Amino acid sequence: MRDHQQTYKIGAGPEFNKGILQLEDFESEVTFVEAGTGADWYVTVQPTAKFHGANGLETLTRATDTANGDLVSWQKQIAYPKSKRITVGIRIGAPDVSDTNRILFVVYLKNGTRYYIIGLWIGFATPSLQYYNSAAGWTEITGYAFAYSDNFRSTLELSMDIELGQYIDVFWRGKRTSLAGLAYNNSAAVTERSLVIKATQYNNGANISCVNYDDFYVGEYNKL
Repeated sequence: MRDHQQTYKIGAGPEFNKGILQLEDFESEVTFVEAGTGADWYVTVQPTAKFHGANGLETLTRATDTANGDLVSWQKQIAYPKSKRITVGIRIGAPDVSDTNRILFVVYLKNGTRYYIIGLWIGFATPSLQYYNSAAGWTEITGYAFAYSDNFRSTLELSMDIELGQYIDVFWRGKRTSLAGLAYNNSAAVTERSLVIKATQYNNGANISCVNYDDFYVGEYNKL
């Protein structure tokens, strides 16, 4: 996670910074809650998935009896943040872009009174970036209809204000866009406090979707 020392001003190391909730470079096996269509999908650490270092996280939809709409997902529960404004960041790549229809990158936040859903739709088959709105639908963020090519790589950052229940901004394909004032979905009343991050990819047609991830970060928001 060398890059994050500059981007997020981590300093000497994550163990000394109370603002960091998760810092994972996938250099060794990690534990997620995983799911997928069929039986032979997988989520695993692989050298071919790395952005730097020795390994990254590789995720594939099933290879047997493939069908349109096959998916694979991984999720991680994170310590509930002390900070009221947080950023979730990760590096994403795909060796064969045409095999993947979309990725849904979603934050499930329960603050002790309300259950919020904060999310991004990353479209590959139809290039787009959308956010999950307060009406439980998807709204396109203008300016992200960039074409994709095989072996593409990009950093994703999604920032949110937990206290206000609003998005802050998004960074994708080298472009940052303000989402200030946009409320995220207020799903239900709860008494639990938890923070869960989930990534789900869907194949395109009956292809086997392969997506690579690296440098997963959750922590205090720092405006750059």
